[in-house]
Amino acid sequence: MNLKLISVYSPWFYGLCIALGLIYAFLLYYKYKRFDDINNTKLSVLFVLRFASVSFLAFLLLSPLINSWINKKEKPSILFVLDNSKSIINQIDTQDYYQNYLPQINDLEKKLSPKYDIKNYLFGEKFRKGTYPDFSDNYTNFSNMINHINDLYYKRNLGAVILVTDGNNNYGSNPAYAAQNLNFPIYSLALGDTIYKSDLILKNVETNDFAFLDNNFPLRINIQAIKLNNNKCVLEILNNNKVVYSEKIKITSQNQVIEKKIFLKATQVGLQKYYIKLSPVINEKNIKNNSNEIVIEVLNSKKKILILYNSPHPDISAIYNALTTNKNLEISKLSINDDLSEIDKFNLIVAHQLPSKLNKASKLIKKINKLNIPVLYIIGQQTDFRTLNSYINNFKKANSKNNNFEEIYPYFNDKFSLFKLSPDLIKLTGNLPPLLSPFNSTIQSLTTEILFFKKNKNVVTSNALITFFNN
Repeated sequence: MNLKLISVYSPWFYGLCIALGLIYAFLLYYKYKRFDDINNTKLSVLFVLRFASVSFLAFLLLSPLINSWINKKEKPSILFVLDNSKSIINQIDTQDYYQNYLPQINDLEKKLSPKYDIKNYLFGEKFRKGTYPDFSDNYTNFSNMINHINDLYYKRNLGAVILVTDGNNNYGSNPAYAAQNLNFPIYSLALGDTIYKSDLILKNVETNDFAFLDNNFPLRINIQAIKLNNNKCVLEILNNNKVVYSEKIKITSQNQVIEKKIFLKATQVGLQKYYIKLSPVINEKNIKNNSNEIVIEVLNSKKKILILYNSPHPDISAIYNALTTNKNLEISKLSINDDLSEIDKFNLIVAHQLPSKLNKASKLIKKINKLNIPVLYIIGQQTDFRTLNSYINNFKKANSKNNNFEEIYPYFNDKFSLFKLSPDLIKLTGNLPPLLSPFNSTIQSLTTEILFFKKNKNVVTSNALITFFNN
């Protein structure tokens, strides 16, 4: 441990502090009749104490700082990150993996452990701690893995990452972009055959979590065909062992990605399982990745939404018109001054600038919270922040000293996890006109589920523009 005294004043001032203490003690005790009855020893002790205390107080007036630091030797970390996706066992012999690859990795860890701190992780759908893979992950997200390592080992002594994978990346952003600014090397141990084999892959199926009875719901299916030029396959979707959709697909290139947008009709209420499969093609080496399953909940009722507003505003009509295009929703508009005795029948409430400075709506909001009705709070100039915070305890507002406004743009948070936005919608938000936000007045979420940050010109702030939380 090292200590160092720091002051903004010259060291000559330390001598002045000592001189001040000596002069003060001398003037106080020298030939002062009051101390004639005290013997010289006691008088000397009092002199020294007075001198030390006055000198120390004068020294403190110089505002000194003591800078201390501790030198601690720490072994650099080496991370062994193993791919846990199902594609691993499609490319290599599983027994060979357990009998050869894993023991070799363990031997390498033992050789490195005297000089390095060894950490073990698995990745695929998620990044987590683990030593032995079970190949249960349905897809591989390299960018998520790289971002997690960056967050966990930011400004830490990370020596290297040893990545054991087959290199198949089928989820998340391009890992080349995520790895651009890394300050540590990544060494890859490639598994499987590097030569592409003939393969038809059902890469991904996206759909909604629920649908309404007798309505159509969308499916987005991504298919990849490798080295199967001039072949055909059949895409089939089954529900309750009955084919509800079938289409012939022609493969026209050596490495083709095909996206299909399909609409199916929900004909039965409850949880419905749909089995999507591709028929095998001649010379296809692996057919385990030709199928997938999804589950959708089919509802037999419309969702009721109330737009509750403090005063008339153009945004209210815009929201109403946007929501009424969905025939599965029943939309109502009410003022805070209308009869709200049947508030309990709604599934969602859009509270526009409520509670407001003129209407706290205390009893109503307490009733809504007690009924556990989800609320979308739209906050503006009329909002009473102090009252709002007392209800949901999730926002705080800095004091604004003037009434000026600044232009704010949305910035998408790619770590948002509650639901997914389409790439087209994310791109659109980057081209939207700005919102006007009170200058030096910010709303800051105390949760991590931020959908959009505030962007002031080219500066992205940590303040939330749209955020979600769960009371």
